[in-house]
Amino acid sequence: MQRPLNIAWLGLGANLGNPSQQLAEARQLLQHSGVELLSQSSLYHSPAWGRVEQPDFVNQVIKVQTSLLPLELLQLAKTIETQMGRTDTGKWGPRLIDIDILFYGQQHLDLPNLQIPHPFVQDRMFCLQPLCELQPDLVHPTLNKTMQELKDALHTMEECS
Repeated sequence: MQRPLNIAWLGLGANLGNPSQQLAEARQLLQHSGVELLSQSSLYHSPAWGRVEQPDFVNQVIKVQTSLLPLELLQLAKTIETQMGRTDTGKWGPRLIDIDILFYGQQHLDLPNLQIPHPFVQDRMFCLQPLCELQPDLVHPTLNKTMQELKDALHTMEECS
């Protein structure tokens, strides 16, 4: 019996090497692994988040369809990161490629190695801006707010700080 297909939203980012090219390569490797690319945002340049003393990032969000379960999709993402040459540079460190699962359908998972929705999506303009480009009415499954509402709230918070 064939597994059902699910929609997932992935965040791609890089700030070492040639980030735009690396995001394209990551998209290709995902597709070659049976993950169907449904849509992709523009590329966004953003300052580093968390550890700020490093080069700016190029970020993108892609909407995919997959029969992989969340942990299988995570394993594929980690395999692609390793295949592309990513090494451990510490939490929020510089990287050749980063592939994060932002959303997986309406699922909520809280495992030691995987949290869905991504725990920081609502705090990161580099996630919210491309998500709004693709689907501003997408509802965060635990916060029950649209991506546009989250982006507007974050923008207001950033202006005040």
